[in-house]
Amino acid sequence: LPLMWQLYTMLIQIKLERMHANDPDKIHIPSIFVSASTGRAIKSKYQYFNGFLIQISEDSPWDYNKIFIPFLIVILLCFFTMIGFMVAKCIKDHRRARRRRLPHSSLRKIPITKYRKGDPYETCAICLDDFIEGEKLRIL
Repeated sequence: LPLMWQLYTMLIQIKLERMHANDPDKIHIPSIFVSASTGRAIKSKYQYFNGFLIQISEDSPWDYNKIFIPFLIVILLCFFTMIGFMVAKCIKDHRRARRRRLPHSSLRKIPITKYRKGDPYETCAICLDDFIEGEKLRIL
């Protein structure tokens, strides 16, 4: 507490002068914020009399191309892998369904007749739909 009081009284006694300029738009003072440990390291290693120059660029600390491009590659890789699995599944399902169907050679052997009024059966035994005059029927 005594130290803070001394600082407070010292600041009151010192007349603080505001900084100003005639043309403030042309003033450009580059600055950066660093941690205390980084500040101590800079202060101890890079002294002004050694002739070091610190260059501050306007670039963002995050290079979005270094983050975005690998992220995009991973997303596209996942997408194309998913597409590959879906195509493989569709091919597999199509082949399985084709194996369960009756081959065309056997299907051609089943006789086909046209329905006429007065035939003994008027409805399909499978779908229970009425036959239409002139409709092609396979007799099982």
